[in-house]
Amino acid sequence: MITWEQIIDLARQLPDLDVVSGERLVLRRLGKDLAWERPLSKKDMLALASAAPVGGVLAVHVGDLGIKEAWLAAEPGFLFSSPHFDGYPAVLVDLEKADIGVLRELLD
Repeated sequence: MITWEQIIDLARQLPDLDVVSGERLVLRRLGKDLAWERPLSKKDMLALASAAPVGGVLAVHVGDLGIKEAWLAAEPGFLFSSPHFDGYPAVLVDLEKADIGVLRELLD
């Protein structure tokens, strides 16, 4: 399990990555949102059904849809998507199952 504190610590180690604390955690690179805390909506929960995570979720913007599909195929244990993100280059990270090393690579 990865905590929000671990994500903040990791972000501070990566170049050009800023932590923005507010209602929800946001990580920005060069002024653009790279990753953000993404609680699942009721619609997400219905769509994901039993595959929906029970803990925290971090959304991470990736370069394009091909990269998104590659990440989802490489790490199906904790990376996922929802219909809300169809056609959008971002993956969702199940923090209960995530690996800190892979998350670092994803953010870097």
